[in-house]
Amino acid sequence: MNYEVRIKEILESSIRMAGQREKISCSFFEEYRKKNGFAKIVESDRSIYIRMYGEEPSKIGLQKIRFWRLGHHLPKNRAEALALGQALELEWDDLDTFLKEHCLMRGIEVRKNHAEMFEELFPEYLCQITDERLQQLNITPGMQEQQKCHIFYSDALDCIRMEEKSRRLCYWQHMYSRGFSGEFRKYFIKESVLSRETVMRVLILLMMPDLNVDILNGHLLELGYGELNEKRRQEGYVDAAVLGIFQLYEKMRSKDRGKDREMMKYILRQYDTLAAGMIGDAKLQRKLRFMKFRSIGNDTET
Repeated sequence: MNYEVRIKEILESSIRMAGQREKISCSFFEEYRKKNGFAKIVESDRSIYIRMYGEEPSKIGLQKIRFWRLGHHLPKNRAEALALGQALELEWDDLDTFLKEHCLMRGIEVRKNHAEMFEELFPEYLCQITDERLQQLNITPGMQEQQKCHIFYSDALDCIRMEEKSRRLCYWQHMYSRGFSGEFRKYFIKESVLSRETVMRVLILLMMPDLNVDILNGHLLELGYGELNEKRRQEGYVDAAVLGIFQLYEKMRSKDRGKDREMMKYILRQYDTLAAGMIGDAKLQRKLRFMKFRSIGNDTET
């Protein structure tokens, strides 16, 4: 099968999955309702709000609980997610699952900090940068460590839709990567909070072309995040797209690491180009363009 056809099929399938999101309560909310004997869902939502905030909810407050229950929105931070889990009377294992699977945040068990992991992965990543690539990026050999933000930024550009002329200009003119430098520094600060989607795209860039689903899942679990799961009610359609792209890459790879690295970036770029062109809904497009950093490509894409 032509790989471009397969990329389109992967995207179309993920879009269908996103449109078929079930309008039923998250199982943890439903279990709370049954355990506490509430006949109506609104009574259960009211009880959860009171347990979280210690006061009667307004209409907006009830709506917030409803949106969390249906997965339309997520808690804004880990503290709020933990408070919600505790209001649902979740104990250790269930709370861990709730944080990872429903809230898409780190669970209770975290074996390694993201900053520590990225520091370990970066030397090998930089070792893969050829002299030809350094010349393309206007970087003097031996300056890879000092210019690692620009190198990473340029690889990220290779995975998203962009006019080739603009891409080459961003390679050569380092001023373009400065807008990304603040976000980049956060990756190496232990106290910084990164979303699962950000961690996933950083890992993909750092570990290609040797990355596969098992390796990516292993690193996500080590950092306390849930592994890829297309059956997840909360954004399972995004995981389905990532899994589909990895399966295609495995079929296409040649075992030549240089060629495979470029092939993986090309597949990701073709996917992102289709996603940007096919999806009209801004929120869905942002989710399914899973290689698109928010601070990259905004001013240069077509």
